[in-house]
Parts: sequence; structure tokens; C-alpha cells
Amino acid sequence: MQSRCLQVNALPEIGKPGDGKTLERMGPSGQAELQLPKRTAIFWFIVIWLLYVFDILDMLAISAVFPAIKAEYHLSDAQLGWLGGVRGLAALIAAIPVGILVDRWSRKYMIAIMSAIWSFFCWATAWMGNYRGLLFTRFMVGAGGAGYNTAGYALIGAWFPPRQRGVMTGLFNTGQPIGAFVGVGLAGWLAVTFGWRSVFGIVAIPGFILAALMLFAPDYKTKKKEKQEELAVGFNFGEAMRYIIKSPSLILLYLAQLGIGMWTFTFSAWVPSFYGRTFNLNMAQAGQAVMFFGLVTIFGAPIGGLLSDWWARRAVNGRVKATLFLTCWCGVFWSLTFTLAIKGYGLVPVLICWSLSQPAWAGMTAAVISSIIDVTAPHFRAFATSFVVLFQNITAFIGPGLAGSISDRMGLTLALFIIMLISIISMVMLFFFATRTYAGDLARLKQLGNFSMDRV
Repeated sequence: MQSRCLQVNALPEIGKPGDGKTLERMGPSGQAELQLPKRTAIFWFIVIWLLYVFDILDMLAISAVFPAIKAEYHLSDAQLGWLGGVRGLAALIAAIPVGILVDRWSRKYMIAIMSAIWSFFCWATAWMGNYRGLLFTRFMVGAGGAGYNTAGYALIGAWFPPRQRGVMTGLFNTGQPIGAFVGVGLAGWLAVTFGWRSVFGIVAIPGFILAALMLFAPDYKTKKKEKQEELAVGFNFGEAMRYIIKSPSLILLYLAQLGIGMWTFTFSAWVPSFYGRTFNLNMAQAGQAVMFFGLVTIFGAPIGGLLSDWWARRAVNGRVKATLFLTCWCGVFWSLTFTLAIKGYGLVPVLICWSLSQPAWAGMTAAVISSIIDVTAPHFRAFATSFVVLFQNITAFIGPGLAGSISDRMGLTLALFIIMLISIISMVMLFFFATRTYAGDLARLKQLGNFSMDRV
């Protein structure tokens, strides 16, 4: 075992909650908790980022071929919606157990196993001959992806200095829009060119390769300094749960995931159909339009992370304030997107408004995750972020099917508008309250003691 130790929770004095005083949270040296050569950290960051891309791509590629599946199996919009949302049910069931395994056993091995599972069942989707078979494989794709990004967040928190957590988490989260929008564009083209079943066999291949590579990634074990010695610290479910339950800002950030999950997974499932139906585009055209304008989203995640880092250096609750600001921005431009579509405006103005909202949404996710990492100890960070997956997927399972049911009665555009408004309004309220409690939770983290890491 190669030792790479650094004091983790050496936090200076913290001002009173809500007083806006600056808090420097990077420790005396500002070094990473697990000190790796810079090239090593960047290389493995790229590996987990690519896995995130293909995780999202494998999950969302099916939305690009909804028209073909609808025609072949004679499905309603509600049935299509459940096909898109069933992965959320799987993640809801698996999120907490996977989070515990990640912290208790191994981050890198769990990533490798989960990647292999979702890749296999993505490939198997191509061979299903009925609707029930498709539901089963999509459920298993969701189960394989449950907790993958929580393990990634824990590794990022260890590999990079606290002052860079926002931007590195933001860069990691560019995997979501790239996987979603490139996946939709690629899947639409493959479906038109080779048939919709070919999509799943092709996009599954990279996941197997990257899963094997992850077996060699650097991981860590946590130690706690007690008097003059360092003692190994393992994951303890009771300790972690007590800490989370007594952290108001964590509870508020988790509850906000209900709105995030509702809107993210609903719109991801239905965005190709929204543009296809509204502007009379085929699968390839709708996918390419979403891909072209959706790629602007990739700039939002690192910018949101930078904003989070910048604001955190100037205010105790800066990361949460950044989250609140970005959420409000999204609400304004998504409202404009659907208003213009309802009033019959053309494709270009609708896509422009949509493109202005998406980067802020990606940046908001980076700010939320870095907020959670900052107020949790390293030996239960994956468990703490697994509640993000849990709460998101409560509504991620419901959202696409609910939108389909509303669409069958009121039209898809109005269905999406209603779900977006409910989601954004609830998030704004919860993030606002979290700005009032965040400083107190940072002070509680300091009371846990000082931690160091060994590389494994």
C-alpha cells in the first residue's frame, strides 16, 4: 500500500450562518486529499468522464428511437414514457445499497462492475421482441448505472484540491449533456441508417472496454487522526445516517433533487419527440437538432463549477447561492421556450431559448454536488451523494410516464411546460432555505475531526 496522506478537515473559523463571511475551505496547503501526480489524476478523470458519457448515452439513446418503437409495438405516449422512466425505478431501488457498497468495499471495482452491467443490458435491448422485454432491459440499464456517478464524485473529491472541486465536478458533469445530446443525435442517425435495434449493440461496446480499464484506477482508504496516531476509518451506516439527518442543508439539497429528477428525466425522454412533433422533423433531423444546440450545454457545467468555486471563496454559503441563481436562470428561459412553441414560433427562436437554459442547468448540478462533497467526510461521500440519485429517481421514474399521460390528453408541449414549472418552483424554494443553513453544517463537519487518506 502506498501512503498518500493529507489532513482533510483543517477548516478555519467559520462565521455565523448566513453572515456572508468568507470561508477558505481548501486547508493550509490547498492540496488534494489523495495526492497523485497531476497527469495521473487527469488520466483517470478522463476515464471516469468517458464512462459517464456512455452511461448517459446508453440510458437515453432509446428516446431517439421512440417513433420507431411506437410504430412497431403500437404504443401510447404513456407506455413510451414508462419505457423511458423505468430506469429511474431501478436506480431508486439500487441507489442506497450501491452507495454503501462503494464506500464500504471499493469505488473503482464498483464502477467497473456497474459499467459492465449497464453495457450488457444496453446491448441486450436490441434483441428484445416485445414491450415487456424492453422494459426489463431498460430497468437493468438503470440498475447498472445507479450509483456510478456517486463513486465518481467521491474519487474526484479525493483526486483534486478542494478549491477545484466545483470546476472538476462541473467538467465531470459535461458527460451528462454530451452523452444525452450526442447520444440522441447518433442514435437517430443509426436508427434511420441501420434500423433502431442496431443502436443498442453499437453504443454498448465502449462501456465494456472502459469497465476493464477501471480495475486499475487509484482508490483510497480513510484514516482519522486520534491523538498521536492515525486509525483506519471505515464506512459506518449509523454514523453516516446520523450525520445526514442532522444536516439541514443536506436534507434540503436532497429534497430539491425531486424537482431536478422530475424535469431532467422527463425532458431527456421527450425532447426528440417534442422537436419532431412541434416542427415536423424525422428521427434523424430531431436528433441532430437536439445534438447541435444541446452541445452548448457542455460549457455550462464547468462554468457553473467555476461560479460555485468563485462564490464559495467569498461567502460561506456561496456554492448554494450559485445553485439558486442558476436555477432561476433556467426557469426564465425554459418558460420562454415553451411559450414560444405554444404561440407557434419557428424552430430557431425556440432552440435559442432552450440553448440558453441548458448550460445553466448543467452548471447547477455541478454546484449542488460540490456543495454536498464540501460538507461530508471522505469515508461516506459516495453514500451521501447516493441520496441525490435516490431522490432524483423517485420522480425520474414518475416524470416521463406522467408527461406521456398528460400529453395523451393535452398535448406534449403543454405537458412539458406544466412539469417544468412545478419542478423549478419547488427547487427555488428549497435552495433558498439551504442558503440559510449551510454555514452551520460546515461547522459540524469540522467537529468530526481530521482525516487523511492512503492510496490503494
